[in-house]
Amino acid sequence: MKKSVLVLVYVSLFLIIPYNVNGESKKYVIGIHSGYSLFMAGESNEWRSYDSEYKAETKLGFHGGFNLQYYFSTHWAIQLEMDYQRKTHHAEYTDFVHPENSYSRVDNYSYTVYYLNVIYRINNKKDNFSFYFSAGIGIKDINPLEIYSKIGNGIRYSFSPRTALHLGVAFLPVPFIYRNPAALRLFPYYIAHFSFYVGLEYRF
Repeated sequence: MKKSVLVLVYVSLFLIIPYNVNGESKKYVIGIHSGYSLFMAGESNEWRSYDSEYKAETKLGFHGGFNLQYYFSTHWAIQLEMDYQRKTHHAEYTDFVHPENSYSRVDNYSYTVYYLNVIYRINNKKDNFSFYFSAGIGIKDINPLEIYSKIGNGIRYSFSPRTALHLGVAFLPVPFIYRNPAALRLFPYYIAHFSFYVGLEYRF
């Protein structure tokens, strides 16, 4: 986890430093967000034989986190984001011959992804409403390497010079996992999903 954070920090510094050298003024924003994620098609497994039946399904749920943005121009920003995601796995096994072996189990999991995003913001004349587009990559684990990506857009409302509320949606394609030197393949049990969120920002 610490290695994931360091990788994103190094990359962001590499992108930000050239703008400082050119004399661009700094503008930072910190924010928190929370929302809900929905699978396009979640992990599922089902089989049935003459003596037993098994069903399993995985669902996403609430997520939340915080971020730090650096605006190197009026419209463009680099963002470091940490997102904490909840996931639920429901398994049900029915033994028709020996009913005492049947079970139904619900397990809750969570994981954290660290993102490096690029944000483009379009302001209106009064600068109270703005629209934004974002795209980024994220790292969940180093070993094995799990790489996430996402694209999104939303609307932002500034109700004071320093604070703003934003609503958005993001699409997260299926992540990649690097398990060994010979294979770079798709995550075997994870399908793309949408994430809806609301957040609060503070400029300084």
